[in-house]
Amino acid sequence: MIARIIKNDKESSALSHLPKFLETLQPHDANIEENTAKFQGEMKNRNKEKMNTIAYCEQVLRDAEKQAELESIAAIDKFNTLRKHKFRRLFAIKEGEHFDYNGFKKEMAKEIETLEDELMGVELKLQEQLQVATTDFQERVKRVLEEMKNKTNIYIAEVNQEMELFSVALKAYALQEVERIANMGEDGDQEPLSDELIMLMDDADYLNT
Repeated sequence: MIARIIKNDKESSALSHLPKFLETLQPHDANIEENTAKFQGEMKNRNKEKMNTIAYCEQVLRDAEKQAELESIAAIDKFNTLRKHKFRRLFAIKEGEHFDYNGFKKEMAKEIETLEDELMGVELKLQEQLQVATTDFQERVKRVLEEMKNKTNIYIAEVNQEMELFSVALKAYALQEVERIANMGEDGDQEPLSDELIMLMDDADYLNT
């Protein structure tokens, strides 16, 4: 990863021509790759947790709706059974037999009102369950997203710290190399220098910044 970053950094790119550049780079690059693998694993786990949370919430909502449907059907079936029983009484009236129609109407109106109340109660109960489940779902997903954000910030900080450590180590090595090359003639030793090293010697002041 550091190698990719260096391509876009003029200063580091110039230092990449030092003989032991890769040797200096390797431990820091390995640390970043290790942190990256760890970060990717954590992100996959958090994303899996998020998807499981969504699936769980969807199941809870479906179960609540199914239960409400069953309760509504049971209430309607109960009313229909009662209605059939009462209407059988009505149809069984013999000619000339007295029947309290007003009382029958009031009785049926009360049963209808009771059914409406039961169905409304089922609906209100469902709405409450859905609200609780949705709130719980939102809190769970929010917590997972916050964990992902925190881990991302930690990862970025770790990479930046490793990059800073690499930069310090690389400049320290570059200064040693510049000093070695500068003293090379005094020791009577000579070695061919690449154009990049010559340019580094000519513009080495920035290494002290």
